[in-house]
Amino acid sequence: MFSIGEFARLGGVSVRTLRHYDKIGLLRPATVDPDTGYRGYSAARLGQISRIIALKELGLSLAQVRRQRLLRPESGDRSRTGTGGRRACAASRP
Repeated sequence: MFSIGEFARLGGVSVRTLRHYDKIGLLRPATVDPDTGYRGYSAARLGQISRIIALKELGLSLAQVRRQRLLRPESGDRSRTGTGGRRACAASRP
């Protein structure tokens, strides 16, 4: 688990940007300490921040990026991504 500062540095964004993304529901931290409000980010979120940055660099607004993200399941959400697709592919191999 990374602190917000560590994650910001690794993701190439500012702490302020991460707080804004959390506020608008674009990129939520993995955990928030109820006593201190400290945000913790998992390594899995690094891929998400990379996609957000790439979409922004292509000229999409944050609202458009959020809509794009709504079309894709969150990584690590096995209820939506599952391994069924991989099993189906493996089962179809000769």
